[in-house]
Amino acid sequence: YQGLALAGSVVTLLYAASQWRDIGRSFQGRNVKYGSFAAGSVLVFVGILVAVNWISARQNKRWDLTESKQFSLSEQTKQILSGLKSPLTVRVFYGSQDSAQRYRDRFQEYEYLSKQISVEYINAESRPTEAEKYEVSAVPTIVMAYEGRTQRATSADESAVTNTLKKLLEGKAKKAYFLQGHGERDTDDATNARGFKSAAAALGDDNFEVVKLTLAQQGAIPADATVLIVAGATTDLLAQETELITNYLK
Repeated sequence: YQGLALAGSVVTLLYAASQWRDIGRSFQGRNVKYGSFAAGSVLVFVGILVAVNWISARQNKRWDLTESKQFSLSEQTKQILSGLKSPLTVRVFYGSQDSAQRYRDRFQEYEYLSKQISVEYINAESRPTEAEKYEVSAVPTIVMAYEGRTQRATSADESAVTNTLKKLLEGKAKKAYFLQGHGERDTDDATNARGFKSAAAALGDDNFEVVKLTLAQQGAIPADATVLIVAGATTDLLAQETELITNYLK
C-alpha cells in the first residue's frame, strides 16, 4: 500500500512537470481562478491517496460474506489463538496433485487472528528432504511447533487443526477415567446405541486420554484423574466405591 501511494505521487509529480507550461498559463489572466482550483484539486487528491494507503497499511479488516461463513473460524479457535504467547510455526506438507492455495485459504485466517503464527507451504514430493526431516509419510500433513513441542494433523479442516493446536498448547494430555463394573457404557463399543466409542474419540480430539477404571479392584481414584465419568451404570455401586467417589467429589 505504501508503495502504491509513493508510485501514485511520483506519477502525479511527473505529469505536473511535463505540463508545467499549461499549468503556468492557467495561473495567468482570467484562468487564474480555475487554474488554482485545478491545482488544489490535484493536491487534495494526492493527499487523500497517501492518507488512505497510510491508514490501510496499519488497519487490516476482513469480512466473510459467504452465506455459510466458510472462511470464518469458530469462537473456540479464536480463544485458543488469543492465548498464544510465543511464536507458532506451521508447516503444511502437500502433494503434487494438490494445490497450496486451498491451504493458504485456511491458514490465512489463523495468521490474521494471531501475529504469533507463521506458515510455510511445502510440496513433499518436490522437497523430499524436508518431508523426511519432519517424518512426513503421507499428505496432507500439518506439522506444528510451539515452545519446543510438536504436534501434527492429517487434515486442514478447522476441527482437526484446532484440536491439534489445543493439544500442542496444553502439552500433557488430561485423563478421563470411565468407571467400569456396573453395566456402564463401553468406550470400545461402536456396535449399538449404548456404545461410547464415538464419545471416547471426541474426548481424544479434545486432548483427553480415555482410561477405564474398575474402582473395586483399584481401591482409589487415581491422582491424575481430570474427570471421573460414570456412564449410565445399570447396577448399584458397592458401599466402598460410593465412599471413594464421595471423598473424590469433596
